[in-house]
Amino acid sequence: MTPSDESSPRPDCLFVHQPKMNNYYKPLGDFIWINYMPMGLLAIADWVNRHGYPSRIVHCGIEWIENPEFSIVDYVATRKPPVVAMTLHWHQQSYDVIEAAKKIRAASPNSFIVLGGFTAAYYHEELVRDYDCIDGVIRGDGEIPMLELVRAIVGRRRARANDRSAPSDRPALSAIPNLTWRRTEPSSGGGRREGSSGTVVVNPLTYVGTRDIVNQLHFANMPLLEHYETYVRYIGLPFVYAKNESKQANYKKYTIQSPLFPLCIGRGCPVDCSYCGGSKSSQLRISGRRSYFYRSIDAVIETILEAQRYGYETMHTCYDPEPRLQKYYVRLWREIRRRGIRTEWFFECNALPSREMIDEFALTFPSPKSVIALSPETGSERVRRANRGFYFSNQELLDTIAYIDRKGISMEVFFTYGIPFETEADLQATIQLRGEIARRFKHVTGMRALSIELEPGAPWQMEPEKYGVRTNLRTFRDYYLAHSNPNEGTYSRFGYYIPGYFGDSKVDEKTFAERLQAIKCQHFCFIHPSARRYWKPWKARMLCRISSLAARMRRRKPASK
Repeated sequence: MTPSDESSPRPDCLFVHQPKMNNYYKPLGDFIWINYMPMGLLAIADWVNRHGYPSRIVHCGIEWIENPEFSIVDYVATRKPPVVAMTLHWHQQSYDVIEAAKKIRAASPNSFIVLGGFTAAYYHEELVRDYDCIDGVIRGDGEIPMLELVRAIVGRRRARANDRSAPSDRPALSAIPNLTWRRTEPSSGGGRREGSSGTVVVNPLTYVGTRDIVNQLHFANMPLLEHYETYVRYIGLPFVYAKNESKQANYKKYTIQSPLFPLCIGRGCPVDCSYCGGSKSSQLRISGRRSYFYRSIDAVIETILEAQRYGYETMHTCYDPEPRLQKYYVRLWREIRRRGIRTEWFFECNALPSREMIDEFALTFPSPKSVIALSPETGSERVRRANRGFYFSNQELLDTIAYIDRKGISMEVFFTYGIPFETEADLQATIQLRGEIARRFKHVTGMRALSIELEPGAPWQMEPEKYGVRTNLRTFRDYYLAHSNPNEGTYSRFGYYIPGYFGDSKVDEKTFAERLQAIKCQHFCFIHPSARRYWKPWKARMLCRISSLAARMRRRKPASK
């Protein structure tokens, strides 16, 4: 079944993942960004589907890969789903999602278009107030609210189909938790409507997913996604897709060459990192979540087995809210061994893993493709303490790497630059620490240094003055406009600047980005012929020149007749 097949199901709810389609970066050429769907999207679609409301997922990037002429407008126009649910989790999607929503609204004016995800939730009132193409936003956890929304819209429309005198479906929306929506009926006094096209109604944020509910969710029902085989095979770490390369070339050059499944372990975070939009204070504001929990081990293993059935080989986790203990992972991995499950694991640590956890990892995942990833962010202990919720010293980091190295486990180490309270001088500490790690440890297969963009709801975005940051990214429209230019974005624009970072005050956002870009090219460039091995900047610079020359030649190549 393909999206162009008009006989495919006409869903009650169509979920749409719209990546950032137009991006340019010299080593990559034109590429598609934000290809990973939010972890909960498949679970929500499955939840709605299991409760009697047929659902489908369209990933517009995957459809472009399969057919560059694909049109989400045509897809929607032939099916006219009652509800269209669009992901707006990452701010980089902002422009593309709104533009797609405008076209979907024109193609199917009676569809209820709702957004979900952290960025949408953070700017929920502005989105509903200022963008007529958006009917609603679900804030926070979406499984129960989305089901109730689909039930309300579809149920009332079915009632009206049988009885034209049945009331409008809008009043039922007031009972749906976590929903912000637009009331388009006149006010009770018959007066003028508020806002550009109605009153913005913010329902209470009363649903927060519990462990019992989340244990019931299915996170790997891949057949709900059109062309899911392409998604499984060709979308993976580090998540870019170069438009001028074939699927096979993208797999070889821009992924770790193992289908990588984002495994849900739990929800919530106990700490604040300055730059993280999913930290404790951010989740409290966006989702109403005050604590954290793990899914049951049985539920997680069921997800692993289901993901494997559809071709996934490596489980990817970035969730360890108790890094000093990690007893949960010890129990989980022992159970995986007891059941004889064979898989690989890419484990991103928030802090440093315990010795017991490292021992269990080595026993459970002996393949060199399994990786423990550490994120010191910076070589400066002062800067690390000021930004990370889980702090550790350089010596603690080196001791942990040495222990992992003795166990023969592959490692990756992640750094960044241009973060609060850092100066150009602090980068020397990062350069020195990277060099020491490279010299001492043979199982560190990669060290990547990536810039961090200003995420909506992250502590430093909510309180930039507190973190010594200046930014013009305050409203959703600011993000929308920032991402409308394909030549300014990921890898080349940060959305903020830090006065005095370079020892002088003569810096603005543009020069801040340019000067950091020059430092990155000299010391931190991460491009490498193998996505599993990277850290030597001179190799990266050489590949960058070759890749950009090849991209220019492809652009000059005349079109075939």
